[in-house]
Amino acid sequence: MCIEVNGGTIGITEAHTRQVIDALGSSSVHAIWEIDSGAHLGQPPTEGYRHLRGLIRGVHVKLNTHGELDPIWDTGETHADVVRCLVEDGYDGMMTIEHWFDREGTLKGLRQLGAVVNEVKPTVSSTSSTTD
Repeated sequence: MCIEVNGGTIGITEAHTRQVIDALGSSSVHAIWEIDSGAHLGQPPTEGYRHLRGLIRGVHVKLNTHGELDPIWDTGETHADVVRCLVEDGYDGMMTIEHWFDREGTLKGLRQLGAVVNEVKPTVSSTSSTTD
């Protein structure tokens, strides 16, 4: 089971979602991280991520007010920052492009996110292998 971090659900921010999951006391409850949820309340995604570390089973990626992937609202962070956190912690799950208006918008989001993943993943992998 997953609780989505989203202002319209029970888990409003990453910290709040973690409180709910902890209160349920079940190792079967995890999180779907909507990256920009906490950003709407002024919390940078990488700061919110620390509350969900190890619990994320899916990630939702949305566009910003300019119809672009980056920056993530007015946090000063980018999806490369987020992907780096996820990859460094061994996340190998889904990242879903969500609400990009139409087919072309969705394809644009997939291309942008794919470029970020391709840029970050080799960097993190080579850094990890040199420190092992």
